[in-house]
Amino acid sequence: MDYFRGAVVLVACMIAAYKIVKWLWPIIEQRKTLTPIQMIERAMMAPGEEMERQATVFGSRRKTLVVGLVNLGLICAWGFLARWPLFLWFGVAYQCIGHLVIRAMRVPITPEPSSLKFHNRVWLRMFYAWFWPVYLAYRRK
Repeated sequence: MDYFRGAVVLVACMIAAYKIVKWLWPIIEQRKTLTPIQMIERAMMAPGEEMERQATVFGSRRKTLVVGLVNLGLICAWGFLARWPLFLWFGVAYQCIGHLVIRAMRVPITPEPSSLKFHNRVWLRMFYAWFWPVYLAYRRK
């Protein structure tokens, strides 16, 4: 039992060390040009800067908020209706058709998906795929 407890403590310490080094690494890389006080200031500002970057991941705060709320709302509604298999497969088919239409029509996705992380890319493409009937109606005019 003592070995197990020691292993758990070791794993916890390793995870904590990883998080600390990950948080401080950009500052440590710049240490040649920074004084110790500047390093501390940067370390204190890093979490706020990361939160700001996450809030504007899709270009602006408003667009990031809209993409998140629309996707979350539609996924929750779909999840609620997915208790019935017909609605589950209807939602899957709707998203698949949306992705195909967006790709076939070459709808410009902003910001450029290649500049985003994988999960943000999927989240943004899913947002565009929900509105594929709008793109088809717009294309016909």
